[in-house]
Amino acid sequence: MVSGALKSFNGVCCTTIHVVAAAAALWGTYLFLGTSFENVLNAFELLGVALALEAVAAVVGRQKADERKHPGAAPG
Repeated sequence: MVSGALKSFNGVCCTTIHVVAAAAALWGTYLFLGTSFENVLNAFELLGVALALEAVAAVVGRQKADERKHPGAAPG
């Protein structure tokens, strides 16, 4: 059996956040290369959203790593 085949709920959420952040970054980059000033402003907003989502994913990933190191430790 493959032990890594199933992901936990946190793993699925973290992966989803990474995918959404990557999509926002790609769309922001596409808009940044556009000619309209409004597109450039939207691009900066989307890139900010991508950075915020990656920060959330980093915090979730760090909590998962701490749980693996200390499985019985109390949170906080």
